[in-house]
Amino acid sequence: MFRTVLRFTPNPEDIPQIEAIFAAGDVLGYSLEQTRAISSELCVSVDGGEAEIIVTATWPDAKAYQEWLDHPRRGTVAAGLPELVGEPGAARLFKVKQRASRVDENVVREEI
Repeated sequence: MFRTVLRFTPNPEDIPQIEAIFAAGDVLGYSLEQTRAISSELCVSVDGGEAEIIVTATWPDAKAYQEWLDHPRRGTVAAGLPELVGEPGAARLFKVKQRASRVDENVVREEI
């Protein structure tokens, strides 16, 4: 399993507009429907530090992420985003080595 992390450091006043762009284009849902991605999240910093947005996704393998990078509509689903954060590049790609998750009331630990 792999995780991608895409980081933006926007102006704080632009964050609601960035969230609206992701929602209007259904960026997260669309990417899941069009690829083999397992999950995706848009996260906004709230700890009082530098304004930051990260977009993360999990993928079954690195090839699945490459399929999203090569998707012909990838650049069109977040219209208006480059004007706020610059042209999004490729996310950093990480191999997931260990994972813990909750299933019902049980915590499941995995070495991957």
